[in-house]
Amino acid sequence: MLSFDQDHNWLRRLNGLSDKTAPKWAKEAPPAKDTMHTPQTLIPKISHSALKKYVTCPKSYQHQYVLMDVERTEGEASIYGKRGHEAIENRIKGGTPMPEEFAHLEPIVARIAAIPGTHYCERGVFLNSDLSVAPDGDSAWLRAYIDFISYNDANKTLTVFDWKFGSSKYIDFDQLKLYCLLGFKAFPEATKARAAYVFCKEKKISETLKMDRSEEDSEWSAWGEKVDKLETAYRFNRWPKQVSGLCNNYCDVKKAGKCDGRR
Repeated sequence: MLSFDQDHNWLRRLNGLSDKTAPKWAKEAPPAKDTMHTPQTLIPKISHSALKKYVTCPKSYQHQYVLMDVERTEGEASIYGKRGHEAIENRIKGGTPMPEEFAHLEPIVARIAAIPGTHYCERGVFLNSDLSVAPDGDSAWLRAYIDFISYNDANKTLTVFDWKFGSSKYIDFDQLKLYCLLGFKAFPEATKARAAYVFCKEKKISETLKMDRSEEDSEWSAWGEKVDKLETAYRFNRWPKQVSGLCNNYCDVKKAGKCDGRR
């Protein structure tokens, strides 16, 4: 899933394509010389946010994660979210009262804090590129910090929550799926997982995502298909721009003058 062959035919086999049916760009585009350095994967590090950035706009990903010539800036919403994360963590871990600006979340956070099991806030889970558990975040290939995860040994169940301080208009469950998979890695005894987003501004919890350990292999394969597309971008050094409404007000790459944001 995450590896490639040195004979350069890995992409055709990956997609079940013959030489004749391989995409034109895949046959003609030469590999970028400065990216052929790792025998297992060309992607140096990966996270859910990085993969989502690539899906949203490959060119933006290139400037922020490959060339690293454009910094990721923090807006007021991001700063507000950090304060919220800290307040919720302090409430769950130490019983610290919620500050006034987040007092409206007390009923939801109190319910979460009362869930049976051992609770962890900002729990780091780190994997190597073969999806084995890495000893620390510095050496890991895949890194994630789960806002809240609880393990109930009585029923072998993981409960995961991720705090969101934006709108619930567009809900992407891929992050919760990945966190359930990482939970299974961190807690090998767990047999089931359930996960949801908490939309803090709207004071509501999303639909619950449920996953059984028997689904683990198929879900990792589905996640791997997205990673394969990013691997292909590294392999052929292809980073097309993906123009959308986000270009106007939220694109650091456009603000830095690296992209015109036009179709």
